[in-house]
Amino acid sequence: MSQHHVPEEAVPPLSQVGLKFRSVSYQPGELGGPSPIGIKPPSMLGKSPCMPISIPRPQFKRINKTNSVLDPISNNVPLWTVAKSVLTEVPEGYTVTRTSRFIPDTDPSIISSRVSNALKQRSVQTEYCSRKAKAICMNAEMIKYHVQLYRGKGSRSDGVVVEIRRLDGSGRSFFQDSKAILNAAEGDYDSCQPRQIKKRSSYGTCDARQVVQSSLRRPVSEISSLKKCKLSTHEEEKKATAEGIDVVTRLLQDPYFDTNVMGMRALCSLLNTQNACTHTVSEASKAVLCGSNNPVIFNSIASLLERGTLPRRGECGSSSSTETKKQAEEEKVDGECYGELRNLALVAVSSALAFVEKSEHNRYLLSDEKSWLMTTLIPILVKILDEVESDPHCAYHALMIVKKLCSMSDAVKSLACESGVHRSLVVANSFGRQRCEKIAMESSDLMKSFEG
Repeated sequence: MSQHHVPEEAVPPLSQVGLKFRSVSYQPGELGGPSPIGIKPPSMLGKSPCMPISIPRPQFKRINKTNSVLDPISNNVPLWTVAKSVLTEVPEGYTVTRTSRFIPDTDPSIISSRVSNALKQRSVQTEYCSRKAKAICMNAEMIKYHVQLYRGKGSRSDGVVVEIRRLDGSGRSFFQDSKAILNAAEGDYDSCQPRQIKKRSSYGTCDARQVVQSSLRRPVSEISSLKKCKLSTHEEEKKATAEGIDVVTRLLQDPYFDTNVMGMRALCSLLNTQNACTHTVSEASKAVLCGSNNPVIFNSIASLLERGTLPRRGECGSSSSTETKKQAEEEKVDGECYGELRNLALVAVSSALAFVEKSEHNRYLLSDEKSWLMTTLIPILVKILDEVESDPHCAYHALMIVKKLCSMSDAVKSLACESGVHRSLVVANSFGRQRCEKIAMESSDLMKSFEG
C-alpha cells in the first residue's frame, strides 16, 4: 500500500500559526491518490453549472376573497361594522392568544362583516359591540369565547389583528370555530360551514352487502384477530344499561350544579346510537319520554322544560341556614347552569325522538293523546320558539323536536297548529335569516310541511 506525503511548503510551522494543536482534513483522491473504495456516485447528483435546477411551484388553493361589506351569501347589511377610528393597539404586556391572525391592508369594517357572516353561517349566538370592536359568542355546545379586533403596531399599522379568546368550555369545538372564523376574516368562506359527517351505508341493502363482501378476503368470523373477541350477551347489555341509567339518576339528584350537568351529558351519551347499544338507547328513550322505567330522569326533564329548574329535593336533615345558603347559590348561578341544563334536556328529548322515529316497536310512546308529550310539551316548545332571540340554541332544538313529532303523528300536528306554532315559525324564520342559518332552513322546511 503506497503512502502519500503532503509537501512541506504546504504545511506552515506551528510557531508561525500560533497553535499548539492542528487538525488536518484529508480526502483521498485530491492529491493524486487513489479514489475511495466504493461505488462512484452518479453524475446526476452533482451540480451542473450549465443547467439550472427547476423546482416545481406548489399549487395553492384559490380562496374566494371579497372586499365587499355585504354578506356574500344573502347580500344583507352585516350585523357587525367596526370603524377604523375605534380600534386600539394591543395593550403593553398583553399576550395575544395563539388563535389570532394578522390581516394586512384590509379595512376593519370589511373584516368585521366577514366575521359576523361566518358566525351567522355557523349558527353561533353572538352579541356585537362595535364601539369596543368585540363580539361575545357562544356556540351550540355552550363554548364561550370573545372575538376582538386590534390595530397593528409600527410597520403593521395598516392591518388588523383578529384575536379569539376562549372563556369557558371544551377546546375541540372552539378550535373548529376559531379556524373557520379566522379563515373567513381573510376572505375564505369555504371553511365557514360546519363539517358534515357522511352517513354510513346501511348493511341491510343488497348493494351495500355486496360491496362489503367483495372488499373482504374472508368472512369476518374467520379473521384471526377477531376470534378471541367475545360479543356481549343480552344479559350483559341489560346489566350495563341498568348501571348507566343508575349513574345518570344519581348525578341528577346531586345538590351541585356541575354534577347535574355531568348527568345530563351522560344521558345524552346514552341516547347516542354511535356510543351505546340499541338496548341502552331504547331504555334511555323510555326514561326520557315517558318515565316508565325511571321516573327520576323523566321528572328532571319535565321540570327543566316546564319551570327551568330541577325538582326540589328532600329537606330532611338540612337546617334553615343551609337551605338559605343553597337557595342563594341557586339564584346566583340560575342563568348559566340552568340554561345549560335546559339546553341538554332539549337535546335528550330530540335524540330520544330520533330513535323512536326509526323504531317501530317504540311508537306506542306517542299513542296516548293525554301524555306529557301531547298535552304539555307542545305549548312549551312553541313558547321557546317565541323566545328565539334570547336563546337561539334552545329554539333550534325545540324546532327539531316539533319537526320530529309532527312527522310521526297527525294529532301532534293539529295540536301544534292550535297552539300557534305557525306564528312562532314565522318569528323564528325571520330571526334565522338575520342571525342563524340553521334555524332559517329548518323553520322554512317545517312551514312548508304545515302549508302542504
